[in-house]
Amino acid sequence: MKERIVALSLCVLIIFSALVVPTFAVAPVDPARPSSLTLKYARDGRVFEGVEVRTYRIAEVFADGTYALTGAFAKYPVKIYDVTSQSEWRAIASTLAAYAAADGIEPTRIGTTDKNGEVSFENILPGMYLTLSVTVREGNTVTIFESFLTVVPRPDENGNHNYDVTAVPKSESYTSVEDKEYKVIKLWKDEGASGKRPANIIVDILKDGVIVDTKILSSENSWSYSWTAPDDGSSWYAVERDVAEGYTVTAVREGNTFVVTNKATSDDSGDAPQTGEMINLRLYAVVMCISGGLLVVLAVWRKRNDA
Repeated sequence: MKERIVALSLCVLIIFSALVVPTFAVAPVDPARPSSLTLKYARDGRVFEGVEVRTYRIAEVFADGTYALTGAFAKYPVKIYDVTSQSEWRAIASTLAAYAAADGIEPTRIGTTDKNGEVSFENILPGMYLTLSVTVREGNTVTIFESFLTVVPRPDENGNHNYDVTAVPKSESYTSVEDKEYKVIKLWKDEGASGKRPANIIVDILKDGVIVDTKILSSENSWSYSWTAPDDGSSWYAVERDVAEGYTVTAVREGNTFVVTNKATSDDSGDAPQTGEMINLRLYAVVMCISGGLLVVLAVWRKRNDA
């Protein structure tokens, strides 16, 4: 019985220690080290050759593993710290992709996939990279590879950094129809601060990077607008202009609906940015420590039963 109590106490101690582990890797990042990013475009066992890929270095990385928006992206009211889920990272990627298309920001690198469906960007600086979505249309079949964020270097479970990163973007395929109805909806997350809301907002609607319409959303139109367009595989974006002071913005596509969300900021939201990759390190440590603790309990139990 005594051995079991000791083992259980050790297990609890291990788990508690894992929970207070810093959320970034132990080894410092070298912000100037030449790095590479290789992307593979494949779906259902098939690779896509001849696809043009555009990637942007949207944030610089510091030695302690934190990030800050950089260059043309530094001006956008988009928060990349205190992010706790992959869905939030996807929303950030979608929002910054829309701004990049709307404002004609020049990519850091442009490449074309080879016969293996791969494109490699060599000798790039460490940082956070945004790769724009890619649409491939073949007859009535449309395949979309979504916009996504990648950190370079990528930390591993040992606290080291891999400066040669490989990633595979998520994709979906569907059969096109003659026309599609699209919709943009405005949401507010500002409980207790709704008095700061503007009377209306301006949204640019883009098709393949070109503004095709500008709409004013307000309570009079239920903060929404709908339109119909041919389903020709074009890339659509909705971009909010002149975001009200005291708010951040995300613009994410859910099916054929673009949800533009303004979230009120607080004066105490100055925590350093960290990536989902780093948060995953702590989760990995917790799982490993729980497994280790259970092994200790099992060993004591076996020893007791063998005695």
